[in-house]
Amino acid sequence: MSKIAFCFLTYSDLDRPKIWMKYLENNLDKCNIYIHNKFPLKNNFFKKYIIKNKTKTYKKTDIFIVFATLLLIRSALKNEENKKIIFLSQSCLPIIPFNKLYEIINKDNLSYIKTFHNNKKGRYHSLLFDMKEKISYDNFVKQHPNMVLDREDAEFIVKKNHYLNYFKYMLCPDEHFFINIFNIFRKEKIKNKQICFCNFNLKNTQGKEHKFITKELIKQLRDLNFFFMRKVTKKSFIYKDFIKEMKLN
Repeated sequence: MSKIAFCFLTYSDLDRPKIWMKYLENNLDKCNIYIHNKFPLKNNFFKKYIIKNKTKTYKKTDIFIVFATLLLIRSALKNEENKKIIFLSQSCLPIIPFNKLYEIINKDNLSYIKTFHNNKKGRYHSLLFDMKEKISYDNFVKQHPNMVLDREDAEFIVKKNHYLNYFKYMLCPDEHFFINIFNIFRKEKIKNKQICFCNFNLKNTQGKEHKFITKELIKQLRDLNFFFMRKVTKKSFIYKDFIKEMKLN
């Protein structure tokens, strides 16, 4: 059976571990879990999913975030059953039932990456010269950090990781490396889709903390075809029927 690899890049424990535990442990026949954490985890369920090979991530704006993401990809690719790889942070929350997510992303062999065409263009000037010969200023784009990679695209980006050297002096290279390399070589495989809600300014990748998760908000996000939302903290209030609607009882 095809599986989804859930890859979490975190500082420490997931902010809503009980929800994620129910979401994932009930579907371990259809998914695998991988975690690259900066600080130790306390949750016993998720501890066993920490990947063995990790890199130090010094700050969220440097090249080591991309290194960590590539390590998660390599870990997921070791299992041939993993056909789709999803990248999430510790503050993410699933907002559609697992079976629906599984059905949607396994309908095709595409990767889902939200692309922004006129955002942070100035970072282009930080690219090394050889990369500028492959990407023009007009074609340089930014991406949303949360994405879904098809297995073939994940295998491809691992083979092309030497291109990362050209992005090493850039601020927040994780917002540019993957999508620009795919646009050069595999543009036809990338679906321009945002999987994780940040805020209602859809031109902005910066997440706003959500203190109240209401039924109306979740319905609105589902109608907009989001799979997850970001910035749901340990203190965020979530309406009581959420667990039942997500079939997590």
